[in-house]
Amino acid sequence: MGNPQSPQKNIIIVDDTPANLRLLSAMLGEQGYRVRSVTNGAMAINAAQAKPPDLILLDINMPKMNGYEVCRRLKESELTAEIPVIFLSALDDVQDKITAFHAGGVDYVTKPFHFEEVRVRVRNQLALRQAQEDVAQKSIALESFSYALRALHRLNTTDYESFPGRFRDYLQTGCELLGTQWGGITKIQANYYSLVAAIPELSSEDSPWHAIAFPTDLDKTYCHQVITQRQTVMYSDAATLPETEPPIGSPWRFHAYLGTPIWAGDAIYGTLYFADGESRSQPFAIHEVEIIELMAQSLGRAIADYQSSESRRRAELAFRLEKQKSEKLLLNILPQKIARRLKQAQTSLAEQFPAATVLMMRVVGVNDWSQDLKPAQIVQVLHDVFTLCDRTLEQFGLEAIKAVGTVCLVVGGVPVAREDHLEAIADVALALQGALAQFTVPDELAALPVPLQIRMGMQTGTVMAGVIGTKRHDYDFWGEAVDDAMALETQCPTNQIHVSARVYEQLCDRYQFTPCESDTRAPAAPTYYLLGKQGI
Repeated sequence: MGNPQSPQKNIIIVDDTPANLRLLSAMLGEQGYRVRSVTNGAMAINAAQAKPPDLILLDINMPKMNGYEVCRRLKESELTAEIPVIFLSALDDVQDKITAFHAGGVDYVTKPFHFEEVRVRVRNQLALRQAQEDVAQKSIALESFSYALRALHRLNTTDYESFPGRFRDYLQTGCELLGTQWGGITKIQANYYSLVAAIPELSSEDSPWHAIAFPTDLDKTYCHQVITQRQTVMYSDAATLPETEPPIGSPWRFHAYLGTPIWAGDAIYGTLYFADGESRSQPFAIHEVEIIELMAQSLGRAIADYQSSESRRRAELAFRLEKQKSEKLLLNILPQKIARRLKQAQTSLAEQFPAATVLMMRVVGVNDWSQDLKPAQIVQVLHDVFTLCDRTLEQFGLEAIKAVGTVCLVVGGVPVAREDHLEAIADVALALQGALAQFTVPDELAALPVPLQIRMGMQTGTVMAGVIGTKRHDYDFWGEAVDDAMALETQCPTNQIHVSARVYEQLCDRYQFTPCESDTRAPAAPTYYLLGKQGI
């Protein structure tokens, strides 16, 4: 019978003795392996290059090119370097085995061999390679997960000017994260189906998406399945289901479809869906379902807030349009002073602040959380952490200028100069350290697999700041102080505030410090840890 642990694994056997090839091929074939046999080294290299196997069994004593040279050439090629090679040879001297391992072999079996020994060694090497491939796949998945986590955190913490902008950003981000062609947000009200946003966008009357509302029977639509089941619905090939049809207004036939309800309070507002014109060979993964459900939860909260305060929002919007019509967008994404200057200049702006202090803070250990917590839970923890940071900064008249992923950048003295920028940043760093030390995780998430930890780097000096871009304005910072703060944070032990000698010299008479231990990675100038204020 075939070996159930190694179905369809591809093995090349290299031996110039036909009897050995027949014996090994028959034995391994009975174990469920696909076996290719070659009689010399050149053929072995060509066969491995043409279709890389999972494992190679290689004889040593062969004419023209011995097994050592074959193995070396395989390891020199990027295409075949990772293929494990087991030597099968009548040579039994220790030096022969050492030479085989130096050539790149992973195992050595002496002829005459017992097949059970060969079978076990083959199985172990294939299992080891499979484990290595699994680790590589998990690493790729973790990198993808980290990217998705940053994107979801950005969506959850961005202030949008309007719902069309919010919907467009969510759909564009969702299509990118899920790898789909199309996405849409629908609104269900009585017997009316409304497509309120879509990718491709509702761009013009010529667009197939231009019809916004239709009185229609939803019994056969994908969205109706979502509304009826009140949960996420997915199809790997929905086109094969006769009882379903594409959403109203869709010019294409959906195949792969993933849709979930948008709850606004206790009622379903509509659905969020993503779809493809091609079917999927595999069902949607769990993390993909979590992504769309998290996005729908965020949209639902925003819609519910809007519905509960619509009158107030309209009054505030009317007031802003009356007083600051031309500034409403920039005031939402840039500091007020910069927004006004940008509106007047209509160009990118940059200026130098000779006296400013930079604080770089990073939440560490997030990758460790991902082993035990779901993406939605990690996003919720990070959301709570940065909400706590925002409240702490407000107490000192400061704000997080940039927050990306797990990093928060705070600058004192920019864009509005202040004489106490150094003391303000020192005080807020100590306050953040104390506040986050008391941070507690919501009961429904239980305990974090590792404690919440942060690192902070602090430097004072000259900072350049300015607005980048003409469509998506971004207020950013450059300069030695920013680079130094980043380096100090990187070299900082967890839960410490790492400051430069310049910061220490200007604050040592009012604050408590301790010198850093010697570290070859540290800059030439001495650095310190900020402990607190003197007398406190």
